[in-house]
Amino acid sequence: MKARIVSSVVLAAAVALGATGCNLISPQATTYKYDASDGVSGDTGAVAVRNAILIAGKDEGVFNLVFTGVNSTDKTVKLNVQLGVDGAKFDQTAEIKPGVNNFGGKDEEKIVFEDVEALVGSIVITYFQAGDDPGVELDVPVLDGTLDEYKPFVLDRGFTTKNSSNTTTDKATSAPSNPTATAEPTAEPAQ
Repeated sequence: MKARIVSSVVLAAAVALGATGCNLISPQATTYKYDASDGVSGDTGAVAVRNAILIAGKDEGVFNLVFTGVNSTDKTVKLNVQLGVDGAKFDQTAEIKPGVNNFGGKDEEKIVFEDVEALVGSIVITYFQAGDDPGVELDVPVLDGTLDEYKPFVLDRGFTTKNSSNTTTDKATSAPSNPTATAEPTAEPAQ
C-alpha cells in the first residue's frame, strides 16, 4: 500500500514538473520587446520614439512623420530628425515636452518633410537624436492613406506649420561627427 502511495506522489510530482517546467528551458515570448503596429520604435537619451511611420501626402514628395515621443525628464528636449533618401538628407526638429507627445495627427504638432523622393511601401532610414545624447537609427516604413486608419494623417503640400521647412544636405559633404553613431544630423536644422 505504501509503495502505491509513494509511486502516486512521484507520478503526480513528475506530471506537475513536466506541465509547469517549460519556463525553465523555453524562453517566454512575452518578455520580448516588439512593435505591435506598423511603426518602429527606439530610444535616444531620455526620449522614447514609439510607432514611427512616414505617411505620404496627397501631393508627391510630401510626408508626415507620425510618432509618439515620450520624454522621461521634467524639461523640454530638442529632438533632431533626419531622413536619408537616395543620398539626400532632410532635417527637422521638434520639441518633446515632459511626458507623452503625439505628432502628426489632426490637432497635433506635425513634422512635415517636402521634396522627398520615397515610395509608398519602402523603408526610409530615419535618425532621431535627443539633445546631445547618442541618437538612434530606425528603418521607418512609408505608408499612405489606403487604409482608413492612416487617412487622417495624409497632408497637402500647402499645409504649413512651424516645422514644415526642410534643410537638405548633400551626401558628399555630410559626415557624422560622432564616430560611434552610424548616422547623425549633419546640419543645424531649420527653425
